[in-house]
This record gives sequence, C-alpha cells and structure tokens, in this order.
Amino acid sequence: MTDMEWAEPYLAVRQLEEEDKFLVVAPQLFSLRVAVATPTSMGEHWCYRDVVEALIAFQLYPEMPEGWTRHMLPNGEMEYPR
Repeated sequence: MTDMEWAEPYLAVRQLEEEDKFLVVAPQLFSLRVAVATPTSMGEHWCYRDVVEALIAFQLYPEMPEGWTRHMLPNGEMEYPR
C-alpha cells in the first residue's frame, strides 16, 4: 500500500499542519462528513446534510465548522446543534 492509498475512499483530503493528520470529506448515506483523520482512524468529525456547507467547512477549517447536524467529539460522544 502506498502512503496515501488509505485516502482513496474520501472525496477530498488535505494535510493539516500537525504531522500525520488530515482533513477529509467522507461520503455518507444522504450526507457528508468532514473529519480530522489519520491513516489508521477517523477522529473528531462533523456530519452535514447539505453538501455545500460540508465543502465550505472543509475549506474554512480550522475554524469551527458551522452548519453540521451532528458532531462527534474526540471522546466519542455526540453533540447536536442547538
């Protein structure tokens, strides 16, 4: 496996300043997920029903993404917008 083969299922991948961390856009059924990922796991992520909002969040990160419908915290708990 090449260094970036792990990223093939994602629609977009951008390396973050922190070594071995990437921002990815992952397809989901009826939505997209924007996540901070490593080659071996997906960490904190934001789920969007609106494709445009997901792509804007991907471009604007590291500002806190807006427009998400649920957010998985690093500890695995879910947060929902108010």
